[in-house]
Formats: sequence, structure tokens, C-alpha cells
Amino acid sequence: MRKKVNYLIVLFSFTFMSCNNYKFVFFPSSEEYNARMSRILEHVLKKDELFLCFTKNYHNKKIKVLEDDKVLFEGIATTKENGSAGTFIVNKNSELSIYFDKIKEPLKITKEQMKLYKYVYIEKHKHKVIVEFNNGHKDLGSMPYNQ
Repeated sequence: MRKKVNYLIVLFSFTFMSCNNYKFVFFPSSEEYNARMSRILEHVLKKDELFLCFTKNYHNKKIKVLEDDKVLFEGIATTKENGSAGTFIVNKNSELSIYFDKIKEPLKITKEQMKLYKYVYIEKHKHKVIVEFNNGHKDLGSMPYNQ
């Protein structure tokens, strides 16, 4: 129980100390639930992987995604009719840096933030970016092309 309380304190500190261009939303999860999701998705994802999904309001927006300083994607994103602008498989044990056009500071996603989740949804909302950590799947179309 004490471990869960410490984890919640860390999550809330990330939420409140984050840059004002980014809003973090963490859905409830646990190590047991994450293990169950890993078993469900084992034919698609390895245990230490998750889906990084860019969703709403990308209209020819330049994005650069770095996974441990290695370029995973650099290009233009546009949201399709299915609500997806791009989906990637990333390693949970890596540090992600995501650069958006017209936002000075990159979005930083740490391995501590990703460890209990299988999906990270990133949505643009005017000049803000909403980052949702979730274990639920939203219907966004086919599998990522870097699979």
C-alpha cells in the first residue's frame, strides 16, 4: 500500500510541475493490470513495449520523436478520418523527447511514467498538448508501421 501511495505522489508531482504547454492525464493502473494487458497484447507487443499514438488536431504539424536520443520519427503529421495521426511502438525503458512545431520546450516522457501503461495518447488542443497514459484501446485504425 505504501508503494502505491509513493507512486501516486510521484505522478501528481509530474503533473503539477510539468510545463504549462503539456497536460498529463494518468488513468488508474497497477502492476497486475499491466501484466494482464501484456498477456493480452503479447502477439503484438513485447512486455517492455507500448503504443505511442498521436491522435486529434494534427493538421500538417511538424513532429520529431526521439527515443533515447535516437530519431524514431521526424516529419509532418496529419490526423486521418479514423482519429489517428500516427502510431509507434516504443520501449518502456527508454526516455522519450517529442518536439512540436511552435512549442519551445520538448515533451519529455520518462520510463517511470510509462511503466504501468500500454498506450500513450498525445492530442493537440490549440497551443497545448494533452498526454494521456492509459491501458484502454481507442479505435484508431491499423497497427503502427514501425512494428
